[in-house]
Amino acid sequence: MPFNTSKALAAVGLLSCVSLAAPAAQTITANYDDLNAGAPVPVLNSNAISIYRGLDYQGFTTDAPGNSLAPAYVPQTPKQVVAFGGELERPGGHSIGTNFTGSTSTSFTPATFFWGAFVASEESEAQVASEGTLIVTGYFQNRKVATATFTETPAALTDNLLNKATLPQPEFGRVDFLTYSVENNLVGNSVVGLKYDEFTYTLH
Repeated sequence: MPFNTSKALAAVGLLSCVSLAAPAAQTITANYDDLNAGAPVPVLNSNAISIYRGLDYQGFTTDAPGNSLAPAYVPQTPKQVVAFGGELERPGGHSIGTNFTGSTSTSFTPATFFWGAFVASEESEAQVASEGTLIVTGYFQNRKVATATFTETPAALTDNLLNKATLPQPEFGRVDFLTYSVENNLVGNSVVGLKYDEFTYTLH
């Protein structure tokens, strides 16, 4: 049977188009240790995060143990975590997503992360680990697709290990936006914060 050059070239071209249209998914573990955490004291020198490893962070700042008079948690990977709440609070909500100008990904699959809840005065740098409930909500194309709730009760007031959380699949299989909120019925939500580290996800 004679070799059909035209069909062969067409097949190669089709494979090339498929390859360009569907880039390989990329799995990443973000540990935030290469971010600039600012001067150790005061904590107000912690830096707000924007775009980091393919995701847009809103309302999070870097936070190293030396930034607090009494750090509530030990980072999962040295030297720091990202956080919100208390002196680390910034205006607006707390979210992570691919829906930003210049993004090369249309969605992502969040898998696991480490977290801890703390309470802190808005006037003080002291932080105390606290029981808390973390609510993570996933969205895709402006539609809520999944919600997960995690609770913890730390063993001590400071120097606790962070808790590992696994987001359920396939509910969180493909999202373009995650929101985070922490609740503590004992002290009120205004001074409750979140420590967040070693986030594993896949970009699509």
